[in-house]
Amino acid sequence: MATDLGDYDAEAVSGNPFGSTIGEPSDYHVEPVDYNPFTPAYHGTTAPFEEFAAEPSESYMPDRMLGHHFAKDPAVSNAFIMNRYNEAEHDPKPGGRIIPVNLPAESHFLPVEQPQYDWAREQGLPVTNRNIASDQTEIAKMIANEAFPQNPGYLARSLQDNLAMPEDHAWETAHGLIKGGTVRDGGRDYTLREYINNRLGAFPFDAAMKRDMTRIARENWQKQGYKGLKYTNTSPMETMPEAGVKDPTSYVLFDPKHAVSRWAPQEPSPRPMFGPQAVTRPPTGLVGMEEGLARVREGLEPPSEWRGGRVGLGDLGHLA
Repeated sequence: MATDLGDYDAEAVSGNPFGSTIGEPSDYHVEPVDYNPFTPAYHGTTAPFEEFAAEPSESYMPDRMLGHHFAKDPAVSNAFIMNRYNEAEHDPKPGGRIIPVNLPAESHFLPVEQPQYDWAREQGLPVTNRNIASDQTEIAKMIANEAFPQNPGYLARSLQDNLAMPEDHAWETAHGLIKGGTVRDGGRDYTLREYINNRLGAFPFDAAMKRDMTRIARENWQKQGYKGLKYTNTSPMETMPEAGVKDPTSYVLFDPKHAVSRWAPQEPSPRPMFGPQAVTRPPTGLVGMEEGLARVREGLEPPSEWRGGRVGLGDLGHLA
């Protein structure tokens, strides 16, 4: 995009683009500037809510307990409002809609490392979301690596649940692991990180413990300045190319107050979530899936529906 330089004199500053005397590199410092303060994203749902809950109601999957999930591509969100099976997208789910939001800039999201599988790397295959580690598994490991060192009791319970270890021995082993020791699992010794990796997170079975471990990890990352995680969605159903998916990038947002309605004014507001100020116009007409996805990706006014899946929430009193 062209930039209006106004009275900018290229010749006058050609030898010094910063407009001052340049000495040794250590004499000056240029702060990086994030020129994209928002990350456009989408949330697909069939639930009739008017604002995101402070914490998701998930009771089993740690990555879902961590926060609300959003997709960079609206076609990924479409998986939650359309029936998909046999590598095709079919009829819409009742009450389905896609919620378009602006999330914080991507620099505020901690990237999830999802290494390529050995078999794919050995074959020299390009990295895709079909041959890298599962986002759910890697996020679970990240949570466990944050939470276990802070709460040896949860690690001891994990050893009891996953290795059938007696309680007294589990407590002793847990403290040893945190201090750099090892645990015997399946005929070999593992460090704490290796035990977590081998057991895909090694969470205790108790849902309340899982939720509290997730809280510990979330608060640790928030103290470091992160507002969420950025990951590559590896779900075949959610990222089907046949359904128009072009980008599997997704996000977990720790606090829903950082999700701002795409159609709300961008000035600071006392209620940055979804409110009456975000209302645009009611949905109109039907559009095809490809046209609808293209319009939403470009940030245009949301089409009302494609193939039955509602895009935007103009039919509600306010966005949700």
